[in-house]
Amino acid sequence: MRAFANEGLMIPEQVWDRQETPKGADRQFVPELRFGEGTGSATPLAWSMAQFIRLAVNLKEGRNLDTPRVVYERYAARQTISATALSDTASVNACLAEITAAKGQRPDAIVGASRSPLIGRCDGRDVAVFIHRGRTASVELAGDFTGWHPGNIRLAAVGATEDVKAAIVPFAASARIEYKLIVDGNWITDPLNPNKIDNGVGSENSYFAMPGYEPSPWAANDSRSRPERCEPLEVDSKIYTKPKICVMAPRSRTPLPVLYLQDGSEYRDRANAFLVMQRLVAAKRIKPFIMVFLDPKDRMKEYWASNDYAKFVAEEVVPAVDLKYRTIRSPDSRAIMGASLGGITSVYVGLKYPKVFRRVGGQSVSWWVDDERVVKLIGQTDGKTPYRFYIDDGALEGVEDSRRSVELLRRRGYAVKYLEGEAGHNWTAWRDRLADGFVALMN
Repeated sequence: MRAFANEGLMIPEQVWDRQETPKGADRQFVPELRFGEGTGSATPLAWSMAQFIRLAVNLKEGRNLDTPRVVYERYAARQTISATALSDTASVNACLAEITAAKGQRPDAIVGASRSPLIGRCDGRDVAVFIHRGRTASVELAGDFTGWHPGNIRLAAVGATEDVKAAIVPFAASARIEYKLIVDGNWITDPLNPNKIDNGVGSENSYFAMPGYEPSPWAANDSRSRPERCEPLEVDSKIYTKPKICVMAPRSRTPLPVLYLQDGSEYRDRANAFLVMQRLVAAKRIKPFIMVFLDPKDRMKEYWASNDYAKFVAEEVVPAVDLKYRTIRSPDSRAIMGASLGGITSVYVGLKYPKVFRRVGGQSVSWWVDDERVVKLIGQTDGKTPYRFYIDDGALEGVEDSRRSVELLRRRGYAVKYLEGEAGHNWTAWRDRLADGFVALMN
């Protein structure tokens, strides 16, 4: 297309794109047509050039920048699984017949099922059969696999009456899923699923795992696991009043690196962060490091890639930690990490203070903040600071934005470890991937 431009590097409204020209054309009405030149339409044309520039920018970014984010999130990122769900009666019954036959059961066995979801294979895919019993007008599914939006999957009646409804959804063999039912407009946990969890993101959810799911062996509690005390750290801050910070430091005769964790209480209690570190150290996968757990007061404000928060961490918290503990006081021995909004603020703090932090981790990073303001900041870096990044995301969340951001980081010359898990946006998923983050950042 660029080769079609005229001497002023402007392209026409329409271009003749064939080697041959029409023969016998009346030149009074048909202009002389030459390959790669205008057809007699406006030459050049400003909006043609504008569209050409937009195309070039979109190709460089790897996506269509004109797509409204709300549309992408609704139809692309959050419906990759649910778009293939089976929720009409004929399809559900056909799939149920295949699943029950493989289990040596009658096709109507589903009607008396006492547990949901049932796991099986249908049409060569691993699927979950969601079941609801009772007289209802409608039952819908919402969960990790729908972006927690209702209206995508409605359970269909099976059997001889309307009392039993089911829907069948395919999942990866290694997936772990959280979900709710919406029964006649009311959001509830699944009455037929005894597995329920409050995972710190939203309220209590039902959950299940596909047969290939393996929880992190590094994070599992056992009878020998004893919670370590987290020592409160007082910081005389000019930015925030009495910030909530605590520190867990392994015993050591030598100075140690430090990891600063956003949503600190969640990483400490839900993700078992210190236990993960201890087990990795015992296995000689990493060397010990100090953990600083920071809790926000106003998460939506402080974690919105805030300059005040970045200054608070880099100029107030880090000096206080260095003063009280035996730390290695170099940027390459300091890491900062968080999940979701904590992830985007960790990336932001790292980029804003390269002389303080060189190791940056983000789990399910909220790249979308302020129309991807932090992503644009990555594109403006010179690539000379020797950062080390760890980024992960959940396939059920939609990973396109993380893939683009990771590719941008790599194009700038930074070392990046990137990981995707078959999971959603919750602390179990982040806990399962935490050991990978520690190995990538703290070695």
